[in-house]
Amino acid sequence: MHWLAIHFPQLALEVSTTAIDEQPHAIDDRRHIHCCNAAAAASGVQPGQPTAAARAICARLSVSERDTAREQRTLEQLAIWAWQYSSQISLRTPDLLLLEIARSQKLFGGLRALVERLRDSLDSLPHRARHCAAPTPNAAALLVGAGYQCNFRDQQAVHRALAHVPLRQLPIDAKHLRILHDSGLRHVAELLHLPRDGLTQRLGKDFLLWLDRLTGQVADPQPPFTPPAHFQQRLLLPADASSTRQLRFAARRLLQHLASYLTSMQGGAMELRWRLYFNDGREDCFELHLATPKRDADTLFALMQERLERLRLPAPVRKLALEVDRLEVLAGMPGDLFDGKQDTLHDLPTRLRARLGDDAVQGLELVAEHRPEYASRAVPPGSVRSPPSHHLARRPVWLLPRAQSLRIKDGQPWLNGPLTLEADRERLESGWWDNHPMRRDYYIARDRDCRRLWIYHDLRDSGWYLHGIFD
Repeated sequence: MHWLAIHFPQLALEVSTTAIDEQPHAIDDRRHIHCCNAAAAASGVQPGQPTAAARAICARLSVSERDTAREQRTLEQLAIWAWQYSSQISLRTPDLLLLEIARSQKLFGGLRALVERLRDSLDSLPHRARHCAAPTPNAAALLVGAGYQCNFRDQQAVHRALAHVPLRQLPIDAKHLRILHDSGLRHVAELLHLPRDGLTQRLGKDFLLWLDRLTGQVADPQPPFTPPAHFQQRLLLPADASSTRQLRFAARRLLQHLASYLTSMQGGAMELRWRLYFNDGREDCFELHLATPKRDADTLFALMQERLERLRLPAPVRKLALEVDRLEVLAGMPGDLFDGKQDTLHDLPTRLRARLGDDAVQGLELVAEHRPEYASRAVPPGSVRSPPSHHLARRPVWLLPRAQSLRIKDGQPWLNGPLTLEADRERLESGWWDNHPMRRDYYIARDRDCRRLWIYHDLRDSGWYLHGIFD
């Protein structure tokens, strides 16, 4: 096995809604500084300081309470994003993800290619991150926390790196750390040369087990993260959005998370539900219906922009949410033979519905019914496949809204001249069970311009009618 640790050291600061990059800002955790931005650090503020001391050092320092619940939700969202790189992910709260990547390396063309792909993807996230790969999860987590951003392929390389990792990076309390320092120990690798009985006596069996898992001598199973069955994420905007243009950045963020989720679930979305939370307490909801399943963030964002152009905001938006309840299977989606150019045609119904409204564009579904008036019905584009019908070859695609009565001259139907009937006919006797009976003989006829028409002779009133046009 091989593990990749992704550390988000500033996650508590990044999820804070009051943080301002230009002003010194810090996160308070039990009256101590948990983390701070660059402006605060330049003023002398450091993690671990008492908050009162930090305020004394930097008079302009703003402090907000740590929101561990928001951190957890954000870490879970990041785990959904990371699912595209591994199907085995574990969370180490509050700010670390562990990905088992031994099997993923083959899919991405090796460890280096996988890490490069992940690094490019991390750059698009609004979170500062470091990553480190190692043969064991404890080693990957320890080394990335110590500032390493390397790919360690074997335990020998890990052991050499541990010679430079200070003991304060270990998951032990201050009392045991003081015992190690009093013994003259300064780095993690030095612990590995000490007698095991002495370590157990001073630090306990749990710590010795942790060391064995660090070096790979004992298996280290990780609790798996399971993505939710339905996608639902909310994003609190940094400032109230009074126009739809200001919603685009937030919408793209949510769609990027959705694309990662859909990739991990090997599915596509057919219906996106957006929720708007206004600053006056009101809520609104609208849906974006797709003609074919989609999971590409750029494609979904382009369709979303069409819908946003029709949207009118009754009040500034404070929060935006995206929900997808039902997925369509898209496993093993093939590459594009025409470099994506045919998607323009495939997406046309969705774009038209986004711009004109859902009711403005409809698909046509065939119904197992012989009577032409009832043989089709309007449905959302791409929603249902029509059943096969053997008689369609002799029927026109489009019918007149209402059958047009034809003149009879010399016992022959006329339409700007006499109509010539083909020999074959189709007799329909149906509808007695629902009070819409009919008895008709349908013919294919040609007028003097050689247009092919679909006409019928009504056996009940002996009249002739034009019902459809082939050409």
